[in-house]
Amino acid sequence: RDGGEVLLLRRVPDGGGYWHVVAGALEAGESAREAAARELEEETGLVAALGDALQIVEHVDPRTLLPAHPSTSGVAVPITCFRAAAPADWEPLLEAEHDAHRWCPPPEAADALVWPETAQALRTLCAR
Repeated sequence: RDGGEVLLLRRVPDGGGYWHVVAGALEAGESAREAAARELEEETGLVAALGDALQIVEHVDPRTLLPAHPSTSGVAVPITCFRAAAPADWEPLLEAEHDAHRWCPPPEAADALVWPETAQALRTLCAR
């Protein structure tokens, strides 16, 4: 949002209990941009224009659904990241996947993320 802060959402304990950015999966027939806009609105209530796309790949441990090192049996998951702007006074309306939110400077936000490639994407998008 204005002032350079990044929104982080905390997943509920059953969803891992970790801090993350808005995220989700494609639905049938959706583009990555359409899915990102839908997830942003569903998870926070924000309707906003999305910036340029940044492609990354995260590696997921299929047993835990948490990050895996690329050299292990982790599954490669392609992800398209976008940046969106929120008004300075706007606050999210959380849905059932999240139990808390916080605004923080980009370096702090990136350090809080458990997904390494997503953290790097956040650093890159915030530097633009």
